[in-house]
Amino acid sequence: MVLLTAEQQRAFDATLRKRTQLEAAAQRGAEGRAERFERKWTDGHGVLHSRASGRGQKGDETVKVLSVIDESPVFALDAGDPNYDSTEEPFSLRSTPGDAAKADVIVEYKRKAETIIDEYFNCSDIDEAWASVERLDAPVYEHFFVKRLVTLAMDRGNREKEAAATLLSALYPSALSGTQIQRGFVRLVESADDLAIDVPDTAEVLGMFIARAIIDDLLPPSFPDNVAAMDTCEGKTAQETLLLAHGHLTGPGHVDRVLRAWGDFDKSPLDAAKLQIKSMLDEYVVTNDVSEIRHCLHDLHMAFFHHEFVKKALMLALEAPKDSNIVANILGLLKVLGDSAELSMSQLQKGYARVEGVIEDLSLDVPDAKSKLEHVKNICVQHDIVKFDA
Repeated sequence: MVLLTAEQQRAFDATLRKRTQLEAAAQRGAEGRAERFERKWTDGHGVLHSRASGRGQKGDETVKVLSVIDESPVFALDAGDPNYDSTEEPFSLRSTPGDAAKADVIVEYKRKAETIIDEYFNCSDIDEAWASVERLDAPVYEHFFVKRLVTLAMDRGNREKEAAATLLSALYPSALSGTQIQRGFVRLVESADDLAIDVPDTAEVLGMFIARAIIDDLLPPSFPDNVAAMDTCEGKTAQETLLLAHGHLTGPGHVDRVLRAWGDFDKSPLDAAKLQIKSMLDEYVVTNDVSEIRHCLHDLHMAFFHHEFVKKALMLALEAPKDSNIVANILGLLKVLGDSAELSMSQLQKGYARVEGVIEDLSLDVPDAKSKLEHVKNICVQHDIVKFDA
């Protein structure tokens, strides 16, 4: 079956041949690769510090997370501590001087974490928050930061909820590992019944946070099922939270619905990213310069937000005249960026799913949008651009 005209096929193939430009750019950037994966900051004394980053890896680590929770329990400090649990009393922190020292470290970490979060909610500066979390340099306690960030946001407005979700995505995986993010969410579900005392809509809000984290690739899709089977998450609110998370992740347009649940908070870097993505794609349609768009995409430093790039690219393809080469050039670009792993398959799939979610509205302006999208899907299957569920 012929999906592209002869001229469109030539345009598609020409775009794929530009892979050599990507390889050449990668060669030129080899010397700077180490710096890209090294975070640097200057402390209050003007001393430059650096630290390798990138601990986390995407994927289903839930089983691994659940196994280490018992090995590294959350230590009870006193009855007034939010993490206090009388069942943890055998792990008394005052039994030895060493345990007491560990308690002091945890208390100090929590204090610093709450200061960082409060300042972030006030100024919305993701870069500063990221640097502050990196300076904490305590990987084993990162789940405390995750739990505290979400807990504080739950009792505030939509602005803070969206800000918290955005910060988690920005911190992963360089400042917060995937394992610790999952562990933090497990702790949140475990404490859902207690949180509901002060936050009546805990199940709805925490369920949305879990759904958002799954869409942003911070948690694996199997997370709700795995956690629901835990003995420590059998409470009514905990189970309701996990059921609602499932509900948020189903149905037409569920990706957009979750992403828009709280809106974009004021001065969000996502707003700027959306404008940059639109600008780079508009320029690409004119120049077909793969190397330039690769450079712009890298400069965004928002791999978690690449689904927006995919969505906008596909929308351009659907809105283009049927006999133009724009469709071939756009799909060729997605093929090149996908093969080079600059666009992950999960982000390609999410971007396509988001287009499916708005296809009814798009059909009002582009009457044949549905047939065009089906045509695009067939090309994606034929050239292995996006993998679709059977």
